[in-house]
Parts: sequence; structure tokens; C-alpha cells
Amino acid sequence: MSNLEKKREEFRRYLETTGAVDNLTTALIKLYEQKNKPQDSVKFLRREMCSDCHDEDQYQLLEADLEAANRKICHLERELLKLKGSLRKTSSEVQMALERGYEDMILAGDPEAGLRKILTRELIDNLKETKTVFKGTLLDCIQAGLEYLDSPIAFAFACDLDAYCVFSDLFNPIIEELHQFKAENKHPALNWDETCKITQFDDKYVKSIEISCIRNIAEYPFAPIMSFENYDEIQKRLVGVVKCLCSGGLKGQFFDLENMTNEARKSFIDNKILFKDDCPVLKAANVYRFWPNGRGIYVNESKNFYIWCNQKDHFKFFVKELSGNMRAAYELLISGVTQVCKDFEIAHDERLGFLTFSPSELGNTIHMSVHMELDKLPKNQDKLDEIACNFNLNIKKTDDDGSDMLYEITNMRCLGMCEFDTVKELSDGIVALIDAEKSM
Repeated sequence: MSNLEKKREEFRRYLETTGAVDNLTTALIKLYEQKNKPQDSVKFLRREMCSDCHDEDQYQLLEADLEAANRKICHLERELLKLKGSLRKTSSEVQMALERGYEDMILAGDPEAGLRKILTRELIDNLKETKTVFKGTLLDCIQAGLEYLDSPIAFAFACDLDAYCVFSDLFNPIIEELHQFKAENKHPALNWDETCKITQFDDKYVKSIEISCIRNIAEYPFAPIMSFENYDEIQKRLVGVVKCLCSGGLKGQFFDLENMTNEARKSFIDNKILFKDDCPVLKAANVYRFWPNGRGIYVNESKNFYIWCNQKDHFKFFVKELSGNMRAAYELLISGVTQVCKDFEIAHDERLGFLTFSPSELGNTIHMSVHMELDKLPKNQDKLDEIACNFNLNIKKTDDDGSDMLYEITNMRCLGMCEFDTVKELSDGIVALIDAEKSM
């Protein structure tokens, strides 16, 4: 007997001993005896061979029950998330946490690190019982800094638009260190000026441009103390506004993170426009409460303009230009920000400009990133440093496309100068870099 015949014989015996042959035979006989043969013979045999099995109608009922149960679970999970996130410390608990944090800070290593150079005994005593207009506390602003005491950065974040005034003893020194902006200084009024004054760069050198800016709605607190309802309301209001963006290259679609399809998620990851909940400092600052509720992205059809909703701030606008056309990028940003924000009262301060969650982004809130190729100039580090200093630029090498010549140029100033001046200063710096590269 061959191996194949042997296997067949073993399988036949297996079917006989387990009752499969008898069961199938009985079912086939019943099918044969049917005067009116069923249209679906397989369904008939399945029912006859498994009397305990559910029929198709029963399966549909079970699937409906499962779907309803899953919806109920999702609803209960959202309610649980809402209840857990709404828990707030009592005044005594806040003061105890501040005391523990201060003691831990004193015992920490470097006296110049993080909050240690700012957070004094006197400051805590003066502010530990103080609350902002949205009931925010000193602890709400410094909880990330207390968790990361060894960081050279003083992690302090505004809990609402009132925090910069109420806790000015905390924020003013941080703002001065970040921006060289003193307590007596005043940020200028909004001024986009004329876009025709902005340079268009040679694509040979400039490969891409990204410009972003931030806006927060005055009637809501910032991330550290936002409620579940705050997140929902802000997203719904933005969705209502962006539905009207139908011209100027702004028309697009809003995607909320909670119900985003895998296809959309992959597309956004590939285009590097999806934000996540993966920053430990922001987690410590309470930015990821109720995640992903109320978070979303509005993306235009060309995917060169998009808005983050409730990432850290209420709205963060982005424009991406895959060329040296700085003017086009600037114009698109102005159009998008202006059309969306006309429907909101925006958080703004006469001294600090547009108010943001992070003190590093106050003022006009504009951040620019220009990727450009430099071959000869980087060999002259003194000249590179001179241009960076003259135009307040941060210049660093990047390997985003595997090139040895690609550099990222970003602006360092956004507080104390208007929107146009920030963009113009970086633009002039790019011109200086290109001229120096050409002269080498």
C-alpha cells in the first residue's frame, strides 16, 4: 500500500470512528427523501448535521445583539473616561502636592535645572491658594515640571488664558529666558502686511516650507483643566466652521481621531500630519486626558493645509509647500487662519499677544521650518553661525531624505514682533544663506 493510500485509509477510519460518515449519510438520506428539494442543499445539510447550530436568521439576531452590546460598551467607556477625567483635587490636596513637589525639588540634583531656579518657597506660599478664572491652580501649571525636575527646561504650561496674569511670578521669568522679553515689553498688534514683500526662493536650494500658528478660544480653558465637554464642544464648533471653507484651496474634510479609518490614519502618517499621545511631558501636564475624545484633523484636498484640533492648543494651523514658494505658503496660512478665526473670540493679551498652552509659543505663535540644500557653506561654520545670529535662526542638519546636504532652518522669535516681521526675518535669512552658498 502506497503512502497516499495509507493516509486515505487512516482518514476514512477516522471519519467512521468519529461518527462523521454516519451523520453525513443520515443527512443525505433525509435530503434524498425530501419531496420538495430545498434550493440551498448545503444549508439543509448543515442544519441536519448540527441540530444545535444556529440558522442564518438566528446568526443575524446574534450579530445585532453583539453590535448593540459593543455600542453600549463604547458608551460606558466614554462615560467612565469622562468621570475619571473630571476628578479634581481639593484645595488641601493641591497644597499638599505642591509641598511634596517643592521638597522633592530641593532634594533634586542640579539647583539650576528645570523649575528650581524659579520656584521659590515664597512663590509657592504666595500662589498655592490662588485660582484662575477657570479655577486653575499653580499645580495645574507646574505638574509636568515637578515630575521632570532634572530637565534643564522649566516645564510650566498655562492652564488657561488667565494663568499668565495670575501666576505671572512663575511665567514672567520663563518668558524672559525663552524670548528675552521683559515684563515691561509689549507685543505688537496683529499685522500680516503685504505678502508681495515675501521672497520666493529658488527650488534648487529650498526644497520645502512649513509654516504653523496657534489659536485658542477665549471662552475655554487650556488642556490641563479642560473637561470632556470642552473637548467635544471645541471640535463640534470647528467642524461647523470648516464646512464653509470652499474656496482658496482650503476645501477639505474633518477627521476625528476617535472614529478615524485605518486608510485615513495610514494616509496621514505617510504625509506626516498625524499627531499622537506619545509625549511623556505632555502626559504629565494632563494634555492627554479623555484621549482621543475631541481630537481631530481638518485636511484640505491638496493636503498642504491642515488644522490640528485639541492636540495641545485648541487649533494649530499648518501649511506645507513642497517648493521654495514662501509667498504662496504665507498667503494660504493667512487665508486659513483668517477665515476660521473670524467665527471665534480668540485668547489674546495686550502684552503677550496670542495666548498659548506653552509659553514658548506666545506672541504671533508662528513657527517656520525650511528645508534647503547647502553644500559649501556648512564647511565655513563661522559664516553659518554669523548668518544664524544675524537673523535669529536655528540651523541644523537633517537626514529626512538621506541627503548629506539637507538642512532645516527654523525661526527663533515669535514674541515681540508681528507676524510679517517674523516671516520676513526668516525669509531674509534664507536669502543670506543662498547668497553665501553661491559665493563659496
